[in-house]
Amino acid sequence: MGYYVKLLAETAFPVLYHILCQKFNNYFGKCFKLKDGKLCGVFMGYRYVYTVFIPLVVILREIDEKRLILEVFSCGYYEVEVYGLPIYRSAKQYEKKNVQGFLDEILRNNKIDYQISEELSDTVLEDVFSDFEKLVSEEGKLMLEKFKLEKIEKEKRLEEERLETRERVKYLPEKLKMLNPCPFLEVSSEFSDIFICGAFKYTYVPLSSMTEKEVVKRCAHGLYANCKYYFEALKKLRTCPFLKEITTLPNNYTCEASKFVHVPFSKISEEEMLNQCAEKRYYSCTYYLEARKTLEKRIREIREKIAEL
Repeated sequence: MGYYVKLLAETAFPVLYHILCQKFNNYFGKCFKLKDGKLCGVFMGYRYVYTVFIPLVVILREIDEKRLILEVFSCGYYEVEVYGLPIYRSAKQYEKKNVQGFLDEILRNNKIDYQISEELSDTVLEDVFSDFEKLVSEEGKLMLEKFKLEKIEKEKRLEEERLETRERVKYLPEKLKMLNPCPFLEVSSEFSDIFICGAFKYTYVPLSSMTEKEVVKRCAHGLYANCKYYFEALKKLRTCPFLKEITTLPNNYTCEASKFVHVPFSKISEEEMLNQCAEKRYYSCTYYLEARKTLEKRIREIREKIAEL
C-alpha cells in the first residue's frame, strides 16, 4: 500500500537533479545515462510529517532539454509504544501529505511548473506499471520458472554423477572405504565419528545419523542394495522437476506443469508419483514436454512484444 504520483515537470534534468541532491544529501541518490542518451535519476530518503519519519522514493527521467518525468512514491510504517512494547502502524494517513510536502519543497518553492498525469492512493507496485514494465516483469517471472527447472535438473544430474562415481566414499575413513559402503553415506560436517545417510534429502529416513558400528551393520558390505531408503531416494532423485510435494498432505504431490498446460488432476499420490513421475519417465510425459515448449514459446512472444515497443 502507498501513495504514488507521476508528473511532467517543466525544467531541465540537471536543475532538478541538483535540487534533489541538496535535498537528499544524507541519503541515497544515483544518476544514470540510458542507451538513448537520456538521463535518469533515482533517490531514496525520508521526510518528517508531523512526528513521523516516512520513506520516500523519487525517480526522474529526462524527456528533452526542458522537460522531464518525475515519479514519487511514499509508503511506510511508524513505531509507537503500547504498554511499553513497540507496535508498528501504517503511515497511510501521512503518505499523501509526505508527497505533497515534498513537491512543494522541490517544485513550487523553486518556481518549477508541473502537471500531474497520474495519482494513485493505496497502491501496490503493479498498479503503476507501464505496458513495457508489465512485459519485463512477466518475462522475468517466466525466466525464473525456467531457471528453477534447469537448476533442479542440473542438481539432480550432479547428484547422480556423485552416486555413480561414489564421490562421497572418497571422504570416508579408509576402513569403511574397503567395505563397499552405500554411495549415499557421508561423514558429518560437525563430528568425524558420526555418519549421515544422504538419502534423507530425498525420502524419509528414520535414522539419518549413525555411528561407525551402525554403518558397518546397515550400510556396508553392499547391504544398501537391499535398503528401501536407498531405492526410494534413487527414484525420487529421478523425478520430474515440475513435481512438488504438498506440505500439508504428506505423500501427495502437485504437478506444476499446470502453470503452462492443462493438467486434468489436482494431486498425485505417492504410488502414482513412483509409477508415472519417477525413474525419468517424465521424459516422455506429455504434460512435461508441452509445459517446457509453452514456457519457451511465452518467453519468445514477450521478447518480441518488448522489441516492438
